[in-house]
Amino acid sequence: MGVRVCPCLGTLGSKLPLPPAVVDGLLGGFVVYCAVGSVCLLLLRRFPEWRERLRALALDAGLLNAAAGEGDGERPQ
Repeated sequence: MGVRVCPCLGTLGSKLPLPPAVVDGLLGGFVVYCAVGSVCLLLLRRFPEWRERLRALALDAGLLNAAAGEGDGERPQ
């Protein structure tokens, strides 16, 4: 592709006791994790009914208490 990177960017991977392919896989997995999380947050913001459905599921599963599950998303004072 003709992309030249600074040689200092590879120093962390060379210091780890892991093969370069494993480091590339871990970093690629982290990028995918961040991208999927960002898309999920954007979708939950765009579709409030999904957010309410997830809140109801979390309440049913006992992951939230009733005070945290009510309201408009603001923390109770």
